[in-house]
Amino acid sequence: MVNVSGEPQTGTPPAGEIQFSIGSNQDDFVRAPKFVANDPATKAPTTYIPVYYADLFLQQRLLMGVSWNKTTWSMTTQNEPLKITVSSAPMKAKVGQSITISGVALLKNGVGAPDTELGVMGLDQPEETSNGRVAMTDTNGHFSYTTTIPTAGTYTVTFVDYNVSSQPVKIIVQ
Repeated sequence: MVNVSGEPQTGTPPAGEIQFSIGSNQDDFVRAPKFVANDPATKAPTTYIPVYYADLFLQQRLLMGVSWNKTTWSMTTQNEPLKITVSSAPMKAKVGQSITISGVALLKNGVGAPDTELGVMGLDQPEETSNGRVAMTDTNGHFSYTTTIPTAGTYTVTFVDYNVSSQPVKIIVQ
């Protein structure tokens, strides 16, 4: 089980598990299933850790963007530039109707930006450019924001993270 709680796991890991650390910080220890097999080149017994568990740890504890496509393991740090894309949004809505806007925030290499806070702009008043709404991405960079707009008008909504913003989405509320 990956330790993402912030509490270090102490003691000897149970049989069949390994405990390792990244950066040698006690709070960054993680336990995962271990597999021992002979290294193809040296024939010496070698301990392997499944990429799945390392990915979870890197995403949730170190806030890195990671992806594994069965041949390539890509990693990026949280602070690289993001691209924010809105994938689903209504073009029209009625006053008081619940709407959901969804999308994804990506790191520089196209990996999802985990646990990223995105500002949601343009929903309180038509043509507004700043408010206090926030959308959070999941561990894969996906976000979904649901709200109700109480006033008729044309709203231009964007999602922002520092100097990066999504393409504007225009919603007409009648």
